[in-house]
Amino acid sequence: MNRILPPYWAGGSLPPTSAPAGAGVPQAGTRFMKFDDRDQRFLRGDEFSNAYALSLDKPREPVLRVAMLEDLVRDKRILDFGFADHLPLLEQKRAEGTWLHGRLRAAAAESVGLDNEKEAVDHLRDIVGLDDVYTFDLFSDVPPTAVESRHYDYIVLGEVLEHTNDPVAFLRAMHDKFGHLADRIVITVPNAFRIHNFLAALRRKELINSDHRFWFTPYTLAKVVSESGWQVEECVPCSGFTPRRMAWLQRFVFRRWPILQEGLYLIARS
Repeated sequence: MNRILPPYWAGGSLPPTSAPAGAGVPQAGTRFMKFDDRDQRFLRGDEFSNAYALSLDKPREPVLRVAMLEDLVRDKRILDFGFADHLPLLEQKRAEGTWLHGRLRAAAAESVGLDNEKEAVDHLRDIVGLDDVYTFDLFSDVPPTAVESRHYDYIVLGEVLEHTNDPVAFLRAMHDKFGHLADRIVITVPNAFRIHNFLAALRRKELINSDHRFWFTPYTLAKVVSESGWQVEECVPCSGFTPRRMAWLQRFVFRRWPILQEGLYLIARS
């Protein structure tokens, strides 16, 4: 299988404007975690094990979530689902250059945004002046004609799945309503194996966004996606948007054990 995800070195955060296409490409031979035929049999439920050992990422440079997404969607057509963010944080993120949809919109050839936060969508459309953004509830609304009349290279589902009550039902509805409109879906979620979870546990603490319902591992994320009708291709542990360069110790740990990074980035085809 050809590699789908664009490699990206994580020397630090990108500035508010995108880095040049292809910047920071790793040496030839760098591979991300793929799901082989045996993995796929377990994901489909054709085989069962109560102690299946999934091979995780080998040592490599850490990668940044935002940089990978920007490279992935560069000059592509995207449907960004859950794009708007919370209204109280929106203007601050836009000013700082950390609003994900703004970054992806600048990189993509064409972008459409869907979100069920009506107040935020109205603000972005009527005050900020963005076009091609719509208020939409996945379970109760019919997709707008302007959205259904296009074909997309990627559906982007960035940091959304952990907020849903039923990830399988959510992704299945996404597949049923939009799978025929897009080649692939890219999903980012919090990583259950992130090093901060282990460090917090040693202090007898759990550190979590209070609106999150789930943590994911590479296998459990792939299983949820597979159960929803998508065909999993690749998964990458990744680091979040960092305002400064990684500390040398953090960088060393993430190079040696990529799975300890804070997020997961998965691509599946419809």
